[in-house]
Amino acid sequence: MRWKQYLPAAAILITGLALTLFFAQHFWKMDDREWGARAFSETRFLSRTLHEWIESSFHPLSALGVLLENSKEVTIAEFHNTIENMEIRSNNSFMQELGVLEHKDGQWQVFLSSTNADSARIRQTQDSATRNSLLAAIKRARAKPNEWQMSHPVPSNNGSTAVYICLAFPDLIGAKKSELVLVGLLDIEQTVSNLLAIRATKGIYLKLVMEQDQKTYPLYSSFHNNNIAIKNISNASAAGINLSMEWGVSDEFEGGRTRTSVWVVLVAGTALSFLAAWMFLRQAY
Repeated sequence: MRWKQYLPAAAILITGLALTLFFAQHFWKMDDREWGARAFSETRFLSRTLHEWIESSFHPLSALGVLLENSKEVTIAEFHNTIENMEIRSNNSFMQELGVLEHKDGQWQVFLSSTNADSARIRQTQDSATRNSLLAAIKRARAKPNEWQMSHPVPSNNGSTAVYICLAFPDLIGAKKSELVLVGLLDIEQTVSNLLAIRATKGIYLKLVMEQDQKTYPLYSSFHNNNIAIKNISNASAAGINLSMEWGVSDEFEGGRTRTSVWVVLVAGTALSFLAAWMFLRQAY
């Protein structure tokens, strides 16, 4: 029964390895929690920043509204000067087009535009889906003056996803010969892309969805069968709609989990377990 003399040493080795695995698992879970907390903090920051960027893009329309309210007749030069001044002050505006629509002869026509009126996407002679989206946003804006209203997604001038932002002023309704509504074409896809590029958020992906009247409309998505480890959903309100921001975080974020502490525990614990067992045998025999 010579093997029985090795039982104490074996017990020491097994106990040491078991403790090593226990602490390695503890540090593994701790790494997951800390990495997940950093990912959650980053996505929350991106949600707040994206919401601020979208709302700050409305500022040029506000300036145009002030101009219209305080001028009996707005010239094209005044209109363009106001836009240029606002664009200089705003770093986060991705408005592709700004304009004023006039309700005349039973339809909405371009009264003032930041681009040539014949090529303006805010005109009514677009495809039916885009036109209906704009008219629906204008209708909501007229029903709620002084409140931003966002349209359903439409193609932008460069083919990306955009939305119309509309604003109606009660003082302008009936104050002139016709009713006027401010309209801007916001490139929502470029807004998101620029934010993610500036933050250099490798490993973070976004699915942005608009929710309105119990319907959902996709605005942006960078999910491409990525190995998502964590998902986080944030919600915000802007221009009369709800925005759902679903963030996905893969192991590319911050280089993934390094597991340095786990490997240190495994290597050191295993070595110490064998050393303790060997020293016991040496002293005992």
